[in-house]
Amino acid sequence: MCQVLGMERKGLMHSDQKTRFSIKGKPVYHYCAVSSFSEYTVVHSGCAVKVDPLAPLHKICLLSCGVAAGLGAAWNVADVQKGSSVVIFGLGTVGLSVAQGAKLRGAAQIIGVDINPAKAEQAKTFGVTDFINSNDLSEPIPQVIKRMTGGGADFSFECVGDTGIATTALQSCSDGWGMTVTLGVPKAKPEVSAHYGLFLSGKSLKGTLFGGWKPKSDLPSLIDKYMNKEIMIDEFITHNLSFDEINKAFVLMREGKCLRCVLHMPNLCRFIGALSNTMEEEPERRKAIALFMAFGTKGDVYPLAAIAAVFARVQQHYTVVLMSHLAHENLSSHLSKAKVSYFPINSPPALSNEPQGTQNVTDSLRKMFLEEKERIKREHRQECHSAFRTIFGKDPCMEGDFVVINFFALEGWSLAEVFQIRCVVAAPYVVPYSPPSGFERQFRKELPDLYKYLKEAPIGKVSWSDVTHWMWPLFTEEWGSWRYEELNLSCYPFADPVTDLPIWHIQPPSPLVL
Repeated sequence: MCQVLGMERKGLMHSDQKTRFSIKGKPVYHYCAVSSFSEYTVVHSGCAVKVDPLAPLHKICLLSCGVAAGLGAAWNVADVQKGSSVVIFGLGTVGLSVAQGAKLRGAAQIIGVDINPAKAEQAKTFGVTDFINSNDLSEPIPQVIKRMTGGGADFSFECVGDTGIATTALQSCSDGWGMTVTLGVPKAKPEVSAHYGLFLSGKSLKGTLFGGWKPKSDLPSLIDKYMNKEIMIDEFITHNLSFDEINKAFVLMREGKCLRCVLHMPNLCRFIGALSNTMEEEPERRKAIALFMAFGTKGDVYPLAAIAAVFARVQQHYTVVLMSHLAHENLSSHLSKAKVSYFPINSPPALSNEPQGTQNVTDSLRKMFLEEKERIKREHRQECHSAFRTIFGKDPCMEGDFVVINFFALEGWSLAEVFQIRCVVAAPYVVPYSPPSGFERQFRKELPDLYKYLKEAPIGKVSWSDVTHWMWPLFTEEWGSWRYEELNLSCYPFADPVTDLPIWHIQPPSPLVL
């Protein structure tokens, strides 16, 4: 175990100067205390932080370095003050996080410097007020900065990893109190060269490690800020890729076409963490599990997701999981509020019947297309089977566990047979997308007040068009009896038991409003 600061960056264990990783007999070196590009790793206990179980791990993972480092540099190290001027060299995730931190502190002017013109518009989202492309300048950057700020910036941040830029950042600061903070990690020439007179003029140079945060005590508070929408994280995630696309992620990074690419590994580790909370209470026997499998596009998936959320709130003795496509991962933050775990599957929501993007489809092209389509289906089935093993384990509670499937998740039926788990088909999901011809008449008859409300709902609220687009299978006695018979829910599972009014009408954060 690494227990000495610095040893972890060498990739070796302190005890014997050896690595604990290998591939085909060749050593692979441990990196930065976590080795996060591996499914399993050995780390010091100081690297493990207990976080809010409702926080989406595939988003707060950005707080493990980049976003947290930038915020901390602005808040903890520089202590940016309201009304101050800030210049940031390098507008990647770290630099833009510095900008976000400076904006939240009330900085009056935030100047971003980068050689990628595409960053200019993007940077505004995070608080950058002025953009400089250093390749377009005909004079030294410090002169431009001093002219823009009236003498030099109060704070400058080097977020590139270039010691020459660190010197430039120092020269761009104001005399008397200007501070430069270095965050970038240089690939070569680690020595910083600066005239001694820069320091005699009152400027200072500071380094930072992880933004000055103490992970054990500070990360939970940062996560709370994200959950309360006080800081941005989602906006930094430009790509979600499967782990076998890791090389694509590096290409995007080198070409400057991304901020952060989140790599989604096989879903074992992510789900086990959520499931373990339920096992602590009953070490001898886990909670029964209700798995909702919903594949397809939004209209196919969202109704079942809403029912899963309601089921979790009503049947709290169950561990509830929704399995769906990675493309619908935006559901996870909504479902987590109802304590529903989201288990993503990498397959796309829909597969076309013909090759796209070409007019003349040859026989060989069609054959290649069909083979690729079959490969995707095969991998989808394999991933679903692996997911079942992960979720239910080796010893399913045969009487308590069950799976609910929609029409596009029929593989769940055969898997339920293999695992000897009860399977519920979520009728009427076997019908076409549009509601039955008599649906509106039946709805108006059974729920006249709700019908009137939906018809008159203002823009931005759940309306009748939402119901007819994707919610219709959730309503009415005629098409909702299976919820009562199979899940022990009322036919209108969103109704308040006292007022009989729809919960989402009274409380907007209800699970129905996805």
